[in-house]
Amino acid sequence: MSLRKTLKILQLKRKKIMHNIIVGASFSGKTNLAKFFANQAHKKGEDILVFDPRKSGGWPDGAKKYSSPEKFLNDFWKLEKHHVFIDEAKVLFDFDIKGAEKIAYQGRHNGHLVYFIGQRAMSMIPPNARNQCGKVFAFKQSKKDSDTLADEYNDILSQCVTLKKVHFIFSDGFACGKAKLVFETKENDSIQKPPKIEVLKNE
Repeated sequence: MSLRKTLKILQLKRKKIMHNIIVGASFSGKTNLAKFFANQAHKKGEDILVFDPRKSGGWPDGAKKYSSPEKFLNDFWKLEKHHVFIDEAKVLFDFDIKGAEKIAYQGRHNGHLVYFIGQRAMSMIPPNARNQCGKVFAFKQSKKDSDTLADEYNDILSQCVTLKKVHFIFSDGFACGKAKLVFETKENDSIQKPPKIEVLKNE
């Protein structure tokens, strides 16, 4: 199965809920990828729930957005069947690790599909949460983090240490591939359009 089909089929449907990890160094492209997924899901009529302590733009219009970890954790369980994007996941885990891990363990019972987003796989998304995630999208990582992801998902993730900016590797433990984000901001255009994904050939 191609990465293009994998992105389309697995990531935008909640019928078979397997949570996701999106990791990468600062400015590598991880939050832009998360917003791409959020906007694609929104276009298909899905409800979007976002935890974003930085209050950044680019999330779909109509998304339920929170910057307070306390209020987010409280309201999460009142809602059902959302694509849930937890940006700067470490903030949530530092605030209430048990509450954040409960989202990974039991969030699917509310029909939620969760995307944990952080800079580093090991230190910012605890093992108990990673173990509940079936898919990973990894931008540039340290060798230690790359090796951990390779051990948990697929050997190809050991190559994360060499990735260029906006390039990422995907794996669900079986299928895997490489891709990059492509931005189409025109000259004198103050509003950046959502990125597209270009699938790359495996080396």
